[in-house]
Amino acid sequence: MKISYLLVIVPTLFLLSCQREANVFQNAQPAYRHDLHVGASCRDLVSDAFYTSLTIELQYIGNYLPDQHALDSLQTMLNCYINKPGGISLVTRQIQPSDDLFSLAGIKGIEDRNRTVFTQGNNLALYVLCLDGFYAEDSLVLGAAYRNTSVVLFGKSIRLDAGYNQAVTRLLETVVLEHEFGHLMGLVDEGAPLMTSHKDPGHGNHCSNPDCLMYYEANDGAYLSQAGTQIAAIPVLDSACHADLRAIGGK
Repeated sequence: MKISYLLVIVPTLFLLSCQREANVFQNAQPAYRHDLHVGASCRDLVSDAFYTSLTIELQYIGNYLPDQHALDSLQTMLNCYINKPGGISLVTRQIQPSDDLFSLAGIKGIEDRNRTVFTQGNNLALYVLCLDGFYAEDSLVLGAAYRNTSVVLFGKSIRLDAGYNQAVTRLLETVVLEHEFGHLMGLVDEGAPLMTSHKDPGHGNHCSNPDCLMYYEANDGAYLSQAGTQIAAIPVLDSACHADLRAIGGK
């Protein structure tokens, strides 16, 4: 099953991202650390205790800018769960093509060279990289959270998994984005403490509820098709995941 490969690869990304990579960003020397492990900034992202606004910098290669519906849905989802009274903004920029296959080191290198928006004052910054290729270790991986403020989408993998169907591609872009942002928010048991027992013991930091956005197969095209999920019914966080976010300052 496709998702089984994701479960092997993603924990590796998380572990490797724990290493400090100080002063790697070429466009700034940010005071805020953007090189920590996934979930390390979950409280900063979810609550308004220190950061009252959020800027998402999305960079893409070629024609792999996600559909506007996916971007709008992500902002709607975030507004439902995180406290950012100063607002959530999204800036997009096309960057130069690179390799067809992307290693973890290559992904980090692209961010290090191109990222321009960093956390300053009371504004937290996140980074999304949309690639025109596949993950070098496994072409079935659709996306991953790989640093505390960073997410990558593998555009060719998403379109292949969607059978190059535009509506299904839009659905997958939406679900993969929101699922990976769930990991940045500390779900499941990845920074946000569990309020109830809902972590799937066999599938890493994922929810045991098959109807939840954080279920391990939630961003698998075959699973979504079998479940009859349509673009108007994108999986959402279940009550257990929502409770975890509330406990760290979410709505």
